[in-house]
Amino acid sequence: MTYIVHAGIAPKDIYPASLKLGGTNPQGDRISFTNYYMELNGKPYFAVCGEFHYSRYPEDCWETEIRKIRYPGSIL
Repeated sequence: MTYIVHAGIAPKDIYPASLKLGGTNPQGDRISFTNYYMELNGKPYFAVCGEFHYSRYPEDCWETEIRKIRYPGSIL
């Protein structure tokens, strides 16, 4: 018995978002959005973010926990 798998994916149409979101900073970097992703200066950009719930940790543990989630190059 022979099986054939067609794994090709048709390319999706990418177009600017219908909502007017984004903007430009004083240095000229532009954030914009499409129907699938955010763009930075016209190129796909996937931001990484997180949160920390202070009320769920004892105050003396805050600094240790925040340093665990720090991204290299961030301002913390």
